[in-house]
Amino acid sequence: MHSLLFLSAWQVVQDEVSACQALDSLPWNLYHVLFKVAFRDKKTSFLSSLVKRWPFSKLEVRTLLHTCRQPHKALFKKCPDCRWTLPQNDFGKTVFDVIIQGVTSHIRRAIDHPQELPHRRLWQLDITGFLNNEFGWNIWFMKMWTNSLDQARNCIFPNQDTLGPQNQAMGQARKAHPSPRVPLEACVDLLVDLQVAFQSQGFLRAAFQGNRNSPLRLVCRDFWNADLTAQAIAGFLDLLDTPPLRRVDLGFREMDFLTARYSVAQLARFENLKSLRLCHFDICGNWQLDPMRKEDFYYFANELSDLRQLKEITMCHFHLSGQVQTLLSGIEGSLESLELSSCSLANEDLVYLAQSHHGANLMKLDLSGNNLTDKLDAFLELLEAASGSLESLNITKCYLQDIHFYKILPSLYKCKRLAHLGLFGNLLSSESLRALKEPLQQKLLNLKTMSLSVFSDNLTQQLPLPSDHEILSPLSDQLNELLLITEQSFTECPRTRPFDLGDHFDIV
Repeated sequence: MHSLLFLSAWQVVQDEVSACQALDSLPWNLYHVLFKVAFRDKKTSFLSSLVKRWPFSKLEVRTLLHTCRQPHKALFKKCPDCRWTLPQNDFGKTVFDVIIQGVTSHIRRAIDHPQELPHRRLWQLDITGFLNNEFGWNIWFMKMWTNSLDQARNCIFPNQDTLGPQNQAMGQARKAHPSPRVPLEACVDLLVDLQVAFQSQGFLRAAFQGNRNSPLRLVCRDFWNADLTAQAIAGFLDLLDTPPLRRVDLGFREMDFLTARYSVAQLARFENLKSLRLCHFDICGNWQLDPMRKEDFYYFANELSDLRQLKEITMCHFHLSGQVQTLLSGIEGSLESLELSSCSLANEDLVYLAQSHHGANLMKLDLSGNNLTDKLDAFLELLEAASGSLESLNITKCYLQDIHFYKILPSLYKCKRLAHLGLFGNLLSSESLRALKEPLQQKLLNLKTMSLSVFSDNLTQQLPLPSDHEILSPLSDQLNELLLITEQSFTECPRTRPFDLGDHFDIV
């Protein structure tokens, strides 16, 4: 059932012409709900007028299109109930056309009649948060807004064909400031997320080159690389303004230390970079015996220490045994999110993390794919150090059995803020789940999601780790009872999509 405010806004927008005429007399606190209603009812003319008169400094489109009535579902990943709020069709394209047209009208008004501008002005149109794991969707979405941006820039200065990104030469241009004849009040940033791939780099590069002399400037918040080389990535990063960039994900292409060192060195100028992901290192396990590779690793660690604002590091599939201190000790600030999955961690690595300035500040810790059975004491020391801040713990596929799990539970219960726990891929019996049942209600009150793969009691300790997801029938009744008691959601994860304990920027 909709609220009275929503129903009132719905009544207002039914007569679209009258609503546009009355918009200036409506209170500002109605604008957000009017935006939701206009989108839902496809009132595109009113939507454009609403954006043109937007009285706030930011317009966050993804937030305004959010329809989920249970916000906790989207705490760590996009809620499936509103994931496809923006349709991948002509209407979806029309929505972004009219939104950017409204921004264009705002800019033209600021240029032509600056005295009519309200005290508060729009300075950022935020269309982040729409990219996901569907590559085809991402390409369509980015192509859509680049086309809308191109049309908008041509509308702002129709006689200057150099301003449209499709008409720009593919050479020079990096962040030149708007023309002096354009007042500062007319400048609006278009904040976006990028997934740069072979299919998208051409039109995205042209769009950023169009920033030259345009009051409608494109800026990037999160950067994901799909398949570009390190040299191509460096060339693309050179087009980006430094302050807005908060995340760089280079995880979809194999690299060695030399490539990683080169890539990280390009990021030093981004003073607000907080998250870095480097995965799939093409390096054999005995690399520490090679003096040249070891030297490259030291240089790589030194470049990493130049990222002063870094709060999250993700490294996967990398034989890091005994080198965690070398890698992380140069980072002056405290990390809040650390993923070292399948990194062959040694006992000394976990001891360093527990005793370092990072341990007590970790909110998210992912050690999946590391064998913790022979270094359990060091892991417990780390868990104790992080217990005051830890909200997400992923220890999937860590070779844990019941005997290890029982030793972990007392330290686990000290993590009062723990909301997400990944246990999938460990050989745990139903007895382990029973051990969680009663203390769960008293000690892990914030737990929302947990991944499990539990095996019946008659399975022996000698069985190999499961290669697939199984919840055997003897456990089903106990699971249902546990769900009813705790009112929590336990996520069952297939082997092809590892349990995702969430995004750093959702928990800070």
